[in-house]
Amino acid sequence: MSDKIFIGSDVTDLDYGEKKVISKIILTRSSDTWFESGDDSGDTLECSNPWATQAMADSILAELQGAPAYLPYTASDALIDPAAEIGDGVTIGGIYSEIVSMDVQMDGIFSAGLAAPGVDEVEDEYPYQSSGDRQAQRENKRIYSLITKTDQEIRGYVADEIAGVSSEVSQLSNSFTAKIESVEGELSYLTLDLDGLKASVSGLEGDYSDFVVQLGQIEATVADVNGNLASVELTVNGLEITTSDLEDSVDGLGNGTTRISGYCIQTGKISAQYLEVGDIVAGRIGSGSVDLVGSTGASVGTMSIRSSNSAINGQGVNISAPAIGLNATSGDVFLSSRGDATYLHVNTDDVTCKGGFRPTGSGAWNLGSSSYKWANIYATNGIIQTSDRNQKTDIVYGLDGYDALFDGLRPCSYKMADGGKRTHLGMISQDVEATMLAVGVSDMGFAGFIKTDNGDGTFDYALRYSEFIPLLIEQVQKLKTRVAKLEEGS
Repeated sequence: MSDKIFIGSDVTDLDYGEKKVISKIILTRSSDTWFESGDDSGDTLECSNPWATQAMADSILAELQGAPAYLPYTASDALIDPAAEIGDGVTIGGIYSEIVSMDVQMDGIFSAGLAAPGVDEVEDEYPYQSSGDRQAQRENKRIYSLITKTDQEIRGYVADEIAGVSSEVSQLSNSFTAKIESVEGELSYLTLDLDGLKASVSGLEGDYSDFVVQLGQIEATVADVNGNLASVELTVNGLEITTSDLEDSVDGLGNGTTRISGYCIQTGKISAQYLEVGDIVAGRIGSGSVDLVGSTGASVGTMSIRSSNSAINGQGVNISAPAIGLNATSGDVFLSSRGDATYLHVNTDDVTCKGGFRPTGSGAWNLGSSSYKWANIYATNGIIQTSDRNQKTDIVYGLDGYDALFDGLRPCSYKMADGGKRTHLGMISQDVEATMLAVGVSDMGFAGFIKTDNGDGTFDYALRYSEFIPLLIEQVQKLKTRVAKLEEGS
């Protein structure tokens, strides 16, 4: 394509129309503001300028008044470059114009009838359109755009008629607004003014999202057509999160409000893999299992919910750790069950209980030890020992083999070395041991003697006084028999 064609005088006929000159200038600032200079005796030059003034229009007219605006012409049999096409500039007969119409003849040479019609003839039945013009026309059919400007507002508008989408931007001296909308009703909206920023997005079925930024406050809201709503509000006082009409799900989310400040978190439920806080004040804490983490980050114990046959609902709380301490620094420790039906109470002076106190197995556990003895045992009744024949073996009647041991026993009185002032009656375990060695009774042969190895070369000695009662009974029975025989002989 050639932009400029030179023909000169290589034409058969050349006629010129009436020359048009510029007589008027129009400068447009906005759709309702413009400035004119000149008259309508010739052609008018019009253009847009957002900074236009009357003085500017007068100055342009002074420079261009009388200048040629358009020169119509008609030329026959012009020898023309075969690459020329409508819209190209042409110099013909010493006058520069443009090719508006072209009638080509192929008569051995490439010639054409050229013309640039007068103003009244420009609108031909089939006007020429370049490829750029045709593309612009297609776009214009699809997209409509408008920019308007006043002293108070600048507004831009674009509409895509095929896609059914439009967008609009408006700017005032104290605000800015942008909107995108579809024909189905989808809408995105943005406003910015001295009060803050607001953004909104709406869907087809009523779903929407809002975002607002104001001085000292940020709000975000998300909602759907079913009424489900979630909102977040951030102020200088903290953060507040609210959800409503949401069904509880497996991850623990649901209705409620959460408030977060530098001082506390107030909410209904917290679900987290890791939580590190100074203090926890809560109405309920729920989880299948909670790890208790030490200073190194490793788990040192767990709190878990487990099945329990003794619980009404079949579940109970289990605390598991290598060591557990309950320390009441200014009060008592109280462990109760079934509404104080049974309990264990630890206070300053002693440990009390309500209900029976027993081991989990029969004959398997001790009350105290050789190194840690009870000072005194108080009871309404005496000690009950197992004496069921079915629970005994190797039963032998008659204790004649222990007569020498009985005769060698050395009862005495004494006071305790721990500072006790009262005099006690009893025996010395080492004396009993010496007698047993002397009469040939081993420690396995008499359970009344106790000798415990402390593991450091020392021993702890004790006696089971109940084991001496059968010896006393048999000795008394023997004495009664002898007394009866002596009384019969007298």
